[in-house]
Amino acid sequence: MKYKAVLFDADGVLTTHTESFSTMYARELGTDYHQFRSFFQGVFQDALVGKADLKELISEHEDLWHADGNVDALLARWFSTEDARNEPMLALVASLRSSGTPCYLATNQEKYRGEYIRDVMFKDEFNAYFVSAFIGSKKPSPEYFRAVLAEISARQPGIQPSDILFLDDSPEHIEGAKEVGLDAHLFTSTEQAYNLLSLPIAR
Repeated sequence: MKYKAVLFDADGVLTTHTESFSTMYARELGTDYHQFRSFFQGVFQDALVGKADLKELISEHEDLWHADGNVDALLARWFSTEDARNEPMLALVASLRSSGTPCYLATNQEKYRGEYIRDVMFKDEFNAYFVSAFIGSKKPSPEYFRAVLAEISARQPGIQPSDILFLDDSPEHIEGAKEVGLDAHLFTSTEQAYNLLSLPIAR
């Protein structure tokens, strides 16, 4: 096969949900979603690189989140709501790994959802999980992709960035990946992913 490893984004590639928990939750609370958007575009960005704790941020913004002192329950609901697996794509991952091609997950997440993705949602389904909160930088920064490449190179000595297929649904992330030499493609469909790997689609 052309590729020696495949790197997958999580949300939008390995999941199928169409509405975020925060959108649903804002509607349930009768809150203007733009308030949640401000949270995610603001203080939440520090959580994505491990510089802030999401539980603390939610408690500090109780007027927005209405967690009523039970942040763990709120997060459990959030994570389970967005736990919507793209089974054909995960079948592709399983097929690749069974044939000897390592598969890795590359995702921008704060640490709690990062742990959920690694330990619950996609447990044991990837060779490694590259979560931005644990790396200390996020896509599309070169620092993030260099850290990922360093770890993959340690696992697969001699591998070159061009030997790695990267699939992500964000154009910005694709451009960042290309800057460090990854063979990056904007994910558009499950069929596209199978075609890139010259494999018949799982049904």
